[in-house]
Amino acid sequence: QTKKTNKLFKGHTGPVTSLALSDNGSVLWTGSWDKTIKKWDTNTGECLLTLGGHTDFVKTILLVGDKLYSGSSDNHIFQWDISVEKPICTNVFKGHSRPVESLTLSSDGCFLFSASTDLTIKKWDIEKKSCVHTFLGHETSIYCVKAGDDEIWTASADKSVRRWNTETGAVDTILTHPDRVKSLVLAGPYIITGASDDLIRVWDVASGKLESTIDGHFDEVSALAAVGSTLYSVSLDCSLRRWSI
Repeated sequence: QTKKTNKLFKGHTGPVTSLALSDNGSVLWTGSWDKTIKKWDTNTGECLLTLGGHTDFVKTILLVGDKLYSGSSDNHIFQWDISVEKPICTNVFKGHSRPVESLTLSSDGCFLFSASTDLTIKKWDIEKKSCVHTFLGHETSIYCVKAGDDEIWTASADKSVRRWNTETGAVDTILTHPDRVKSLVLAGPYIITGASDDLIRVWDVASGKLESTIDGHFDEVSALAAVGSTLYSVSLDCSLRRWSI
């Protein structure tokens, strides 16, 4: 309502790339170019602990119950047990040959999917701690991956968004864009994409038809989040915007 900052979290020594909020909103986790992950008290702004281990930028984090996953420019994915007072890394998923840009969990919670600039998406069996499938098809870097029911959606610098069957690895939908696609979010019957041409596009999931285009940013749309019928977008134009969808 006031549009003023009411809490500032200071501690990272490099750009902050990612964040994840606990279910009750009391704890915030952040990943950074300083190669660390930090845990914050959202009420006080205090940094409660710092996790180290990655040897390059932390590009993405994913919070799932008492586990935290982090993907890095060191090409690795760490699995952290955060149920204990001093979180520990319980597994390292190795297989990508370039930075890990995005992570998502299957709807049944059994599989982790990772997107990388090595042109691949990998499906990891969490219990077996192994890669069970590598998805090939994008022509260049993949920036974002989101899971639906028995499917994943990916956004790439090859100017496309693709829908993959998670069992067969087949692509059944390709949404073509005029520029690199940096972000996407699933919102009910829609998939919403953000691209380097400054535009947000709303697509019908069932038909793959472009329903509408949202024009308002002045630079690349780098991240999207949907809560009910409200869409949030952030851009390299230094703005965060709220839209009704």
